[in-house]
Amino acid sequence: MKKDFVWVGRMPGICGYGILTIGKSEAEVKKTLKKSYNRWKKAYGGFEKHMNTYDKAMDYFGGWIEKKYFDFDYYDDFAE
Repeated sequence: MKKDFVWVGRMPGICGYGILTIGKSEAEVKKTLKKSYNRWKKAYGGFEKHMNTYDKAMDYFGGWIEKKYFDFDYYDDFAE
């Protein structure tokens, strides 16, 4: 049986708020997360060296992009 799913991306904690995005594909979610990251970076006038690129920020904040299935219980970061 094929389960329906969405792609979810999260960069927790950035600027005290975090970013959460949902999309139809991994590429769509990554693109949206990058755009949001760049808006935050511009609004704050840049970031320190350890998070001054999207990839560094994803690593620093423990960001992720994953498939999340419908009709499934989640007891992890997604459930916050």
